[in-house]
Amino acid sequence: TSFSKPEVSRAVPENGKKNKPTEDVDEFKCGALCLFLPGFGGKAKPVRARKAETELHNRNVISRSVSLEKFECGLVTTEEFVHTILANAKEGTTEQQIIDAWNTMHAGIPLERIEQIKRWKKLGHHLLLLSNNNALHWEDIHAHYDMSIFDQCFASHLVHSHKPNKPIYEHIQKYLIDNQYEQPYYFVDDLEANRLMGETFGWKTYSCLDALELEIQNK
Repeated sequence: TSFSKPEVSRAVPENGKKNKPTEDVDEFKCGALCLFLPGFGGKAKPVRARKAETELHNRNVISRSVSLEKFECGLVTTEEFVHTILANAKEGTTEQQIIDAWNTMHAGIPLERIEQIKRWKKLGHHLLLLSNNNALHWEDIHAHYDMSIFDQCFASHLVHSHKPNKPIYEHIQKYLIDNQYEQPYYFVDDLEANRLMGETFGWKTYSCLDALELEIQNK
């Protein structure tokens, strides 16, 4: 993600509730910073054992005909994905019910992460979002949050590759160079495999916790 000095945008839920203000932090210098947001990417919330067994069976059925990985990489359309689930769902289930249920599987953007992003943006950094995602979750997130806090958003289903595969990193690297972002580039991601691939491009990588500690050290 990259941070520059446009006006501070407030990424708040659509219900209009604002987050509590946080204190400013001192300068955190970087040319560009890439980050992910936990809660994105379709990970299910905890479910009871019986429901989990049913969900696992359904996922196996879906994976055999329409790969979830392909959906995340934009290689399967939303219509194909929904119709595959619908074909294995209880009789009488509607497409909208499938969509609504699918969208409960992402947790949205954690409020503490929104505050962290706002602090970085206020410091004048360019901010880019790099997310493993899918078309349904992406649409739902944009319907509930102001994503203009980011200079640019990159989602796996739009780039047709996902982390930690090399092509999506090459796409971001080309964007950074073509738009003349000055180095160093910082990459914040909680998965080690994703960070290791970022390091092969010369990016300075941090987990989300490490990035927070870096803020504290620079106060």
